[in-house]
Amino acid sequence: MSSTSVVDKLLSVLLHNGTMAAFVVLFAGSVITMVFERKRLSAGRKKLLLVVLCISVVYLLFVAVCVIGFGSSGTPPIPVEP
Repeated sequence: MSSTSVVDKLLSVLLHNGTMAAFVVLFAGSVITMVFERKRLSAGRKKLLLVVLCISVVYLLFVAVCVIGFGSSGTPPIPVEP
């Protein structure tokens, strides 16, 4: 198995719609829980939610960089004449 196929498989999993939806739900759930339940949460649960929040933010920034950096432009490419 070549390293290119491993990278392609990893990127296809990371950029899958279900994965993105799961991370958005995790992000929103951790933010809502941290905001509305902050006084009732134990220290361990606060740390766990903070770790989930940080991982979600890093993932969503990764997706944003991929979309902005490798997304298609609004104009078609201009063919180069030899």
